Amino acid sequence: MSDPTPHRRSLGQRVGLFAGPTAAAVFMAGPYFGAALDPANPDLNRMAAVAVLMAAWWMTEAVPLAVTALLPM
Repeated sequence: MSDPTPHRRSLGQRVGLFAGPTAAAVFMAGPYFGAALDPANPDLNRMAAVAVLMAAWWMTEAVPLAVTALLPM
């Protein structure tokens, strides 16, 4: 029998759910503001954005770990 109460996220999970994509967007927008990791290699910024998103979601457990593991795909 399943639990009738819905799953409630903790404050840390809710913060991580929005902070992760926000931090990833900053890395993706870096070349447009002159803050790129390597201006000659935009793939590096994309990779860093995905890594930051994964780290934020993994540390806060905002989404299930299986979902976080599939992000690089």
